[in-house]
Amino acid sequence: MYAQPPRSRPEFWRSVCPLSEFASRKRCEMMNKVVIRRCPVCGEIGARAREVQAALQGVPGLSVEVADGQKGEFTVLVDGQEATRKRDALPSVDEVATAVKEVAMAHQPA
Repeated sequence: MYAQPPRSRPEFWRSVCPLSEFASRKRCEMMNKVVIRRCPVCGEIGARAREVQAALQGVPGLSVEVADGQKGEFTVLVDGQEATRKRDALPSVDEVATAVKEVAMAHQPA
């Protein structure tokens, strides 16, 4: 009856987004587009973008892609709205996941 989330969801995502939050049919059917804009020449930023993409890939309701951005850029967008970006340092995978969850849940119908 309800869509079941994949069993391979990353452990960190379970801690920031319990399965119960995706239990309703509306939330499972909604798809949020996540775009990770990263510096096309920076190895560290590129590696973090791939880590975030891998971590979010199996999350129900998220479509994740990596796109080239400006030099030095690391920005994560959810449906075109900025969730997080590189400031003084790169955000951790957990920080990005939390920010994505907050923006994605704000876009869900009540």
